[in-house]
Amino acid sequence: MESLDEALLIGPQDCSVHDKAVSDLAAQTGLNINITKTKLMSINTTETPNLQIAGPGLEEVDEFCYLGSIISKNGGSAADIRNRISKGHAAFGVLDKVWKSTHISIRTKLKIFDSSDKSIVLYGCETWNVAANVLQSLQSFFSRCLRKIWRIFWPNVISNTNLWTVTKQLPIHIEIQRRKWKWIGHTLQKPHDDISRTALDWNPQRSRRRGRPANTWRREVEAEA
Repeated sequence: MESLDEALLIGPQDCSVHDKAVSDLAAQTGLNINITKTKLMSINTTETPNLQIAGPGLEEVDEFCYLGSIISKNGGSAADIRNRISKGHAAFGVLDKVWKSTHISIRTKLKIFDSSDKSIVLYGCETWNVAANVLQSLQSFFSRCLRKIWRIFWPNVISNTNLWTVTKQLPIHIEIQRRKWKWIGHTLQKPHDDISRTALDWNPQRSRRRGRPANTWRREVEAEA
């Protein structure tokens, strides 16, 4: 038997999920639900569903880590991006001897940086809805890393524009934008019934709260088009 370790994401209209139905569906596929690792999250609803599986109630959380990404109660990307930056700091620190080495060329160091730190931090960035303050945090992290690789320390200074030129790096918002549109291009080539194509085209119809609507990934893409 394998274990099913996942978060049950309960939306505003899904609060009547039956514990027996969930257990039966898992059993049909040969899976056991690990109660200690299964969490409950209510997204965009003030109701608290009382969901139980095999007896005890599930712990309700505001954030949940799934496949390395942080899923938040508010549906945003800020928590996931903060988690990615933290992972990037750790990975960059592990390779500290590489960055300080005088026997490794800058070109090689940048290739290592692209394949390690950048890949870790920008994992899943195609689906991010990036606010301006979060984008600034991302750019600051990458700029600090590049300055250390290029051995530019205070009181020596260099503008971000010149830094991107000498390291042949793109500003982070352009990097994210290119990856996002590359992913959209691949998705649009898939059949209409493909799950990723369905998710891309999905437009829920319901009334929204008063006031200015929050910026979403879809609105951000439409503004960039």
